[in-house]
Amino acid sequence: MRTLSRIGNFLFYLLIFLILITCLGSVFLQRPFLFSVIRSNSMYPLLTRGDLVFVLPLSPTASVKIGDIILFKTEDDALSAQGWIMHRIIAGDVEKGFITKGDANKNTDQDSRNTQAIKREWVKAKTLTWGTHVLKCPLLGYPSLWTAKYRQSPYLLPGFALLLTVVLITTDGQKNKGKSKKSKLDLPLIYIGSGLVISLLLLASMLTTSQKINLEYEVANQQGILQGSAIGILQKGETAERFLAELKNKSFCP
Repeated sequence: MRTLSRIGNFLFYLLIFLILITCLGSVFLQRPFLFSVIRSNSMYPLLTRGDLVFVLPLSPTASVKIGDIILFKTEDDALSAQGWIMHRIIAGDVEKGFITKGDANKNTDQDSRNTQAIKREWVKAKTLTWGTHVLKCPLLGYPSLWTAKYRQSPYLLPGFALLLTVVLITTDGQKNKGKSKKSKLDLPLIYIGSGLVISLLLLASMLTTSQKINLEYEVANQQGILQGSAIGILQKGETAERFLAELKNKSFCP
């Protein structure tokens, strides 16, 4: 029993360590690090929505080839609004750019209007494989998908912290019946560490899923309408203002 308990504790601490490393890496690198959650079924049946996929970060000089499943984010075309995308390279090279496609999609990503070939500097990682098998954990990405629309709520983090505290207190109370009170001195450290893990996880998730807003417009001698633009064609010297977002601080601290 002691051996099984030690193995369980080791796996638990290893999981916490991986979560911390993943969160810190995502925060500093501004992209998914070690893991990436699949948000759609565009790579079905190889990858399905909710899969947690292991990714291998790539250096700027690392080579990628046709057949690789890469993690990329474009900067100035129609795909930029989709954030990080994990699709397969089906054609192209480093000089001309790569043509990418989801295994379940009929068309390539570049078949869409205003979409260009994927530049090498946009590719930040690729899937980690064992032979021909992509390393993934099915269903483990669903908590991230379920909480996506609630991440900006000021009550999410306190709620998680409260729930975790109740669970830890209940579990510790059952395990330490009849034991000395000295074993309970480590509880504050457990609560602080657990809260830190959750905070880093949510922070990394918010940062890696953040997106920029593109305002398309054109300057000409005459006014006009530009398809797909909320501003249109402006004359020289003319200015235009558009409401972007309303910033509110709903947290408990100023």
